[in-house]
Amino acid sequence: MNLKYFVIIAFAATIMACSNEETSQSKKESNDVPPSLQKEQSGARKITLTPQEVKDLDIQTKTTIRKKRSFQLVTNGITHPAPNYISQISAPVDGRIVTLAVNEGERVRKGQVIIKLESLEYGRLVSNYIKAAAETDFYKNRFERIQKLVEREISSESELEKIESDYKRAMATENAAKSMLRAVGVSNHEIEKMKTQDDINPVLSIKSPINGVVNEHLLELGQSVKAYEKMASLINMDKVLVKAFINPGDGQYVNSGDSVVVNQRVSGKKSIKSTISTVNPTLDMNNRSVVANIPLKPQNNWPMPGENVRIEITTDLPEEVIAIPMEAVTYDDDKAVVFVRLEDNKYEKRFIEINESRGNYAIVRSGLKENEEIAISQVFSLKALARYEQFAE
Repeated sequence: MNLKYFVIIAFAATIMACSNEETSQSKKESNDVPPSLQKEQSGARKITLTPQEVKDLDIQTKTTIRKKRSFQLVTNGITHPAPNYISQISAPVDGRIVTLAVNEGERVRKGQVIIKLESLEYGRLVSNYIKAAAETDFYKNRFERIQKLVEREISSESELEKIESDYKRAMATENAAKSMLRAVGVSNHEIEKMKTQDDINPVLSIKSPINGVVNEHLLELGQSVKAYEKMASLINMDKVLVKAFINPGDGQYVNSGDSVVVNQRVSGKKSIKSTISTVNPTLDMNNRSVVANIPLKPQNNWPMPGENVRIEITTDLPEEVIAIPMEAVTYDDDKAVVFVRLEDNKYEKRFIEINESRGNYAIVRSGLKENEEIAISQVFSLKALARYEQFAE
């Protein structure tokens, strides 16, 4: 029995000795790793500068702040005519061109006659109105006369009611004829003058709906045209609309009211400031981009519709972040690195995670805290010194 206990105790001692030996070996292997590499593995390394290096490098720093940030997006866009500043001209009825009052490139005023169209259909509209107006006058006079006779008890109430009904039908017919004339562009003043005309003039005057310049002229004198066929186009250059095409990933940050600068694409010598009026709710099917609409007042006939432009958009991030200048960032392999100032002559090399880049700034996800000072100059010199100290150890 005593021999059995002796064997058990000896076996336990052997196991403890082996365990101590493995622990000792593990500590030895750990101590074999230089301190510099241990720091490098943990993601941080301290750099101490000599007084001369501090003077020669003259490192500039910037304090990290957590706040809402503005950033700039640069993209391209195309200039279009602004809504309500361009108009297509068409005839409301079939006819033949008898007068061309303006040519391409000429400036016109709103309401100015630009084309005259001879049309039998328009002549019938005028005839129907004159006839309806005459019937209305007839029944109006008769209604007033019967009304006086009823008051004297000469005519009956039933006769008055019948004449009143005829009078209302005549007024409805006249109003319908007047509406058809207004639909083809005849003003109320011109309609009233038709009642006093001795003959019917079947020539319709087509007027400019806007102030602008004749951009296209698709007609010849004597040409026959169909109703609603395009005859000309007018454009007003007092305002244009620039459509900016934005990457969908950036589009989530762009909002109405963001300020923009529209630049000449090639030379960049011309630029105009404006703001985004609206952002389309869906992607543009041709460009697979978010479209921001920018109304613009051209200067010295620039930009012109159809012209490509370069657009700089300034917008805000939706939440507070730590953003650092891109010049503060360098890389070890694929890891972003900054140098945090600890003392006047001491810096810490620190790995950080960058969420995304916005213009000249990097949005930091982790690795930096608020109110830390980071080097924004001589970053490559600090990186070289960090390498030197690592190999020196």
